Amino acid sequence: MSDFFLHENILIRYWVDRCSQYKLGDKKILKAEANKPLSITPDIYKNVFEDNSHMPCEIKWQTSDFKDPDQINTVKNLNGFLLVFDKDREDCPIPQIEINKNDFEKWFVSNSSRLAKDTTKKYERDKTKRKEPKVFLNYLSTSKAGEKNWNTALKNNTWGVNDKDLQRSSKQILDVKKGDIILFFYAWTKDKSRTDVKGGRIRIDQYVGSFRKLYALIATKDYYKSNTPKIWLDKDYPHRFKFRKLFEGTNIACNKRTLGIPLHTFMHSIQISPRFVQVDSSILLKALSLCTK
Repeated sequence: MSDFFLHENILIRYWVDRCSQYKLGDKKILKAEANKPLSITPDIYKNVFEDNSHMPCEIKWQTSDFKDPDQINTVKNLNGFLLVFDKDREDCPIPQIEINKNDFEKWFVSNSSRLAKDTTKKYERDKTKRKEPKVFLNYLSTSKAGEKNWNTALKNNTWGVNDKDLQRSSKQILDVKKGDIILFFYAWTKDKSRTDVKGGRIRIDQYVGSFRKLYALIATKDYYKSNTPKIWLDKDYPHRFKFRKLFEGTNIACNKRTLGIPLHTFMHSIQISPRFVQVDSSILLKALSLCTK
């Protein structure tokens, strides 16, 4: 039951329902839209204010939980704020709002039946074998070590994640089953005509360029944990799945028109804050169309 009561998704649902009761400074918040999937940073990609301005926010149970450097930089660079159930620290690098506990308790009680049903449905689904494959999305590192490790993965038909990255950004790899599809985009470069784009973290309206490669893989074995055989030499990557390559594409244009708004938004998010995420099956169809043009 701890997963049910302590999961941040509960706070996200509360905020979407009740954000209009809050202000950031003197600005009243009208509505909030959660990121999808929920594992992407920030948790709320848009809080709309009464003056029609908007900004994202990350949600934590306590201020002290907001400590991952990559997550902090992502939210900070997006000019976002932090929403917490308990403001246990004042030295937060971004503005923070503390949830009204009385309001949260009233909301929780009034929605407890719905929350309980959603939770039991989740576990009922987990007990049954999946009939439909899931589709996952990831962005590959362009560092020398990253490229070397990817070539090693292709040679051994095995993808692996280390313990640190699993906790930080890749927990959904635990859900990979035989038959699932995994899309890897590799090596984004900006459009040479965009002289206004500088630095590593860019706004989504500046996210125009191309990917050197797009790989589509199918898992041939469920997720498993093992360090044997030792496949990669730089460190241990025990969280694994076996795969074979379905198709690949080269020089994939990166813009809203070519990728479509959903895929363009996903790629911008996970390139800024790396994540291994589940996506809708329509993303697979889009990837196939990109590789067959």
